[in-house]
Order: sequence, then structure tokens, then C-alpha cells
Amino acid sequence: YLAPLSGKLSFLTKDLVDFGGRNKIKIGFNPGKTQLSLPKNDLKDILSKVDILFLNQEEASILTGISYEKEKDIFKNIDEFCPGIAVMTKGQKGVVVSDGKYFYKAKALEIKPVDATGAGDSFAAGFLSGFIQSRENIGYAIQLGMANSAGCFQKVGAKEGLLKKGDKWKKVKVEKEYC
Repeated sequence: YLAPLSGKLSFLTKDLVDFGGRNKIKIGFNPGKTQLSLPKNDLKDILSKVDILFLNQEEASILTGISYEKEKDIFKNIDEFCPGIAVMTKGQKGVVVSDGKYFYKAKALEIKPVDATGAGDSFAAGFLSGFIQSRENIGYAIQLGMANSAGCFQKVGAKEGLLKKGDKWKKVKVEKEYC
């Protein structure tokens, strides 16, 4: 999982992704604004090697130059240069995921939010964990990601409220439709 790198560290992104590719390491990538500002050719080369791309709706809009309300257009654009799974989180409105064939959509759990710090990272951690545990079941990955994020949202800080092995958690309904 490659998290946002800022400043001069952002230029390590390409080397890290290339290393992963050479060593057959699957890559989950959550680029920050600095990484999204890398030269277009470098960024497209990086994204062509990513297995799961995590973006919030603002980052997806920056990457594609398309308004975040036009979800299908955003994913169509991302699919042109990123063959992996693309995830767009929408805060309290939920998440949309594309694997190039299907859209998977889920609304956020109804909770009383306390602090959004770490919500995106906690979603990504839950999604990746669920994806690995379920042997790449996107629906299950979304459910675990949403539950982990909801737990984080209900506490102050980025670490409080995160799920632990054996915790009970509420599942969201995941809708699936053709792209």
C-alpha cells in the first residue's frame, strides 16, 4: 500500500511502483495531491502498474479533469490508463468501485460522525484486508472498508475506532451494475 508522499518524496513513487512490478508485488496506491501533480507521462506510467487505485472524489476529479458528479465519465477515463481496480470514496455519501466491467456502489453506514481524520485511510485498510481475506471479492472488501471507516469516523483521531480481528461489524448493501 503506497500512501501519499509529499514534497521531494513524491518523486520516489515511480521507483517504488517499478520495484513492485519487477518483483511481482501487488500495489494499492492512494496518491496525494503532490503525486497527482507529477508529470502526466510519469503519472500514467505509474497508474498503469497499479492493482488498486484509491482516490477520494476530489482527487478523482483532479486526476481526470472531470467533475466528480460525473462518476461514469471519471471511471471511463481512469480505465484507459489504470487497468486495475479504481476506488472513489465520497465521504458520508459512500463509495463507488470499478473493476472495468462492473460498478460496485455502497452508501455509507448511518452513523453520527465525530472526526473525519483517517477515514479514507481506514477505508483503504479495511478494503485491502477484505479483498485479501475474501480472495478478491470486491463486495466484501467494500463492506469491510465501510465498517472500518465508520468506526474511525465515530472517534477522534486516525487510529481510534479501527476494527480488530474478531470484532463484529455492520455490513452495507453493495449494488453491482455493468459499466
